[in-house]
Amino acid sequence: MNLRELIEACQYTIVEVTEAFFTPEAWRGYLNAAQNEFARKTRCIERISQGRTAPGRRIYPLDPDFFHINLVRCGDRVLKPIASYDMEARAEERGHPTHFHVNAGRLFLWPTPTTQEPLVVWYNASPEDMVQDEDEPEIPRVYHHVLVPGACYRALRADKDYVGAARFEEEWKEELYEAYTAMQMQEGENPIVRDVYGW
Repeated sequence: MNLRELIEACQYTIVEVTEAFFTPEAWRGYLNAAQNEFARKTRCIERISQGRTAPGRRIYPLDPDFFHINLVRCGDRVLKPIASYDMEARAEERGHPTHFHVNAGRLFLWPTPTTQEPLVVWYNASPEDMVQDEDEPEIPRVYHHVLVPGACYRALRADKDYVGAARFEEEWKEELYEAYTAMQMQEGENPIVRDVYGW
């Protein structure tokens, strides 16, 4: 379904509950918010960011759409996550990075790199917003229809129709749970990306 079709589905669906009118721009905002929540709860959008370490540099910016790291590889090593207090407690060292920490959209490496090496980050991403009528959600196509109750719930809540919003919220949460469960069964575990070398 594209954005225009999703808006039409929302307008058709919400008539059962209210006579309130919502503009296409408002629907676009509600649908994008629903898509963002869906992607974050199910972690269904995965991306890879590739770069290189620089000697003496321990902080690297992450892509703007990043929200959760699955795997970080530096050279031929998979780095281990470390808590911020552990990172701060460690003495400043230089060498081949073995650990990483994420804070404020930045990747911190420990120890500080001394050589240039490939740095690859596998991460879950937030979806791009739909803007044009022909734009399609980034979530898997089989779940596009799930965005309708999510958008209707948000529209009615914004209109202070809490009874109608509760009806759609229940459907939305049920659809989210079913999608999450189906994706987990399909994967057999929490979503994670592994490269071809098995690191």
